[in-house]
Amino acid sequence: MSLGTAPPSLVSRYADHVRGHGRAVVVVIVLFCLTSAFEAGLLPLAFRALIDDVLTPRNDALLAPLLAGLIAAGIAYTVIVVMRDVLHARVSHALLRSIRHRLYLHFQHQSVGFHTRTQTAGLLAHFTTDLAVVENGLITGAKRALIALFSLLVSAGLLFALEWPLALLALAGLPLSTIGPWLLGSRASRASRAVRQEQALLTSRIHEDLAAHPTVLAFGMQDRLLARFREHLTRFYHMATHAQVLGFMVERTPNVAMLIFNLVVLAVGAILVARGSMTVGSLVAFYTLSTGLRFSVANMASSAPHLMDADAALRRMESALAEQPEVTDMPGAGTATPLSEAIEFDRVEFGYGADRPILRSLSLRVPRGMFCTVVGPSGAGKSTVIALLLRFFDVGLGTVRWDGADLRQLSQVSLRAQMAVVFQDNVVFNASVRDNLTVALPDATEQQIRTALRDAELLDHIESLADGLDTMLGERGVHLSGGQRQRLAIARALLRDPSVLVLDEATSALDSGTEALINETLHRISRGRTVICVTHRLATAVNADMVFVLENGSLAEAGSHEALLRSGRLYPGLWAKQDGITVSADGDWATVDATRLRAVPLLRELSAQQLETLAQQFHAESFQAEREIVREGDPGDRFYLIARGEVAVSTRLADGSERRLALLRDGDHFGEVALLHDRPRTATVTTTCPTIVLSVHRRQFLALIEGMPDLHETLSLEAGRHLKEVLWGRGQAPHADRGQLIGRPEVVEYSKCSGVSGCTSA
Repeated sequence: MSLGTAPPSLVSRYADHVRGHGRAVVVVIVLFCLTSAFEAGLLPLAFRALIDDVLTPRNDALLAPLLAGLIAAGIAYTVIVVMRDVLHARVSHALLRSIRHRLYLHFQHQSVGFHTRTQTAGLLAHFTTDLAVVENGLITGAKRALIALFSLLVSAGLLFALEWPLALLALAGLPLSTIGPWLLGSRASRASRAVRQEQALLTSRIHEDLAAHPTVLAFGMQDRLLARFREHLTRFYHMATHAQVLGFMVERTPNVAMLIFNLVVLAVGAILVARGSMTVGSLVAFYTLSTGLRFSVANMASSAPHLMDADAALRRMESALAEQPEVTDMPGAGTATPLSEAIEFDRVEFGYGADRPILRSLSLRVPRGMFCTVVGPSGAGKSTVIALLLRFFDVGLGTVRWDGADLRQLSQVSLRAQMAVVFQDNVVFNASVRDNLTVALPDATEQQIRTALRDAELLDHIESLADGLDTMLGERGVHLSGGQRQRLAIARALLRDPSVLVLDEATSALDSGTEALINETLHRISRGRTVICVTHRLATAVNADMVFVLENGSLAEAGSHEALLRSGRLYPGLWAKQDGITVSADGDWATVDATRLRAVPLLRELSAQQLETLAQQFHAESFQAEREIVREGDPGDRFYLIARGEVAVSTRLADGSERRLALLRDGDHFGEVALLHDRPRTATVTTTCPTIVLSVHRRQFLALIEGMPDLHETLSLEAGRHLKEVLWGRGQAPHADRGQLIGRPEVVEYSKCSGVSGCTSA
């Protein structure tokens, strides 16, 4: 990097952000030029005049005018430098504000896919770490560089005016002073970029570990995470130290070179004065200028690390700003109007990647005013239907139509304005009740807000609060219960008065009593609206006008609840999985009947009496979210049936990290083989929301079939046969993605990548 200029790439990057502030930047540069002229030239010339024209000839008449001139110049300099610093601060922070605005706007306009694959901590690092570095570059680095550049030009010009042969000698040191930065500058820049990237990764790691604190405690992961953090911290320490040493070398090498040449200049100047070729005042002025020249070079060198850090930070931000939304409006996109006919999926194909097909030739039609539910096994593509309807993603093949118009021909804003969504996990902002509602309709009146809250059956609670609508809800709505947060989300949706109401697992995280109340509210407010409800809880489908059953991304069957129970192929099995399990309204207890137990493959050989006895031996347990039910490696001695809730199945990989295999929900079961064999658990099962499970101990089961060796052998063979069917019957190799094999929960006990660990018959 040349000492006389900032890196060209950095200059061009700053220039991109300067647009709109050009005049102010020019004024700041002019003021820097004036103040640098004062700082570099005023004092040396004053020394020369004072020594040669006043003190040496004893010319007292010039002393007063000279001192008065110096005082006036000092006052003028003070005024100008204050103006310069004020304007420089304003321009710098205006540029930072523009960059923040660009980043925020850019990230807000990105598609869902971008935020899905990008860590939040990495995005936050642009607003914190990167912008802090750019701010340092603008306020410290750029200021030093500008002062040094103009001072260097002024000093060099005056040196030649005073004694050009000696000036040539003084300037001869400049090329040598650039060797260090030239050799080390690019390495220092690369090292700085690497440090910033590593710092972003470290910040992301801290953010992720702190956010998962309940899981860390539940799994006893503190020591393992601490070891991983120490390893990351050590790597960051070595990288940061290396980068800082390079930065110091870039800064120090010019100082050493110029110091040596200044001493040479002083020696030569002294010889010239002794020979009468140069006055004492000229020597003092010359040495002061050459010293200023050295400081200018030093300041320029010291600004280099700040500028290089800023260059690295700007590169990172520009890389983020270069990301283009995956979903965009076509030129002349139309405006969506309230739904008047139907929503149609016509042979839709979609996947989140070339190797992750989700929907396969899906076709379905939702007429206006219909309450429909979309159900199906886990991974069938239910939530993807919602994502495509909201245009979070665009279809790969096929068409999604709104009143006959392809969604891709409609603007995203107008389309989403016709819909409101209640998610499973709804965002509650750290703001007032009023502000949390009016994000859906900024100009909503007080009456509209109260009506929405009344329809969501939340108004009485809000009015009982001391500050009513102005009550602050805290981070993530901590001052509301789960049911109240969900009702707030419903009120937010109703305030928008949408023609289409979308419910994406809107009650799955609630207890059974709250879910029943919320479902009653949803059915009541849905009258006259088109409702699309994605759910794995089939109780919601009982009163729906139409039930769409998905399987492997395609529509398997459709009809009313009663019709599908009579003639459906897949739906009766889904219903049977959840039917026969009773959960109390307060969620304190649950039971399972004998008919439901016969649906478990391993238990189908038991007699009716045995199943009745076994059903009475199941014990209900309640777990809060992020609680561990079983841990990989623990002894397996219980069989579990999920009465209500959701659990994540995960396994530990060779590198010590955790990999999620599947999500199991109402009616699913795991630990089946633990009824027969004492095998260690091959996976960890953790709740993702409040969950009730029913469990029975192996001891009770073995006592039930005691004295029946033939039955024991039959059951063992059934376990092995069924496992083979899952692993190989569908043409899936044992090393396939286990997440695809957990469709049958009993595989949890056997799904080691190396084969069929613990299987009694394979």
